[in-house]
Amino acid sequence: MTETLHTTKHRAVDMVMDKSPYLNAFFLIGIVALAFLYIGQINQAAGAGFKLNELQASMETLRIANQQLEYRAAENRAMHNVSRRVSILGMVRPSEVSYVSVEPPTVALSQ
Repeated sequence: MTETLHTTKHRAVDMVMDKSPYLNAFFLIGIVALAFLYIGQINQAAGAGFKLNELQASMETLRIANQQLEYRAAENRAMHNVSRRVSILGMVRPSEVSYVSVEPPTVALSQ
């Protein structure tokens, strides 16, 4: 009984294949197209991974450069460096300081 059922299933498949001679070619082309799509997606994912690694390395390089620049800026703001540059530029302390006061404050009005 099972042998007859098995043979009947094969006959049904054979009949479908015989009725449509291009069905095998269609399935083969479909499988090949899906394989190419899959390979394309894998390639795209790998390329994105490489780009991500490049960007992370670039970010680390920029982070180090930023730290160095912050250190140099802090060093340039240090009082001993400012005092040294003041004497090099020939600046002197003022003997008298005068302030200008404006009363009342004036502002422009928009129309």
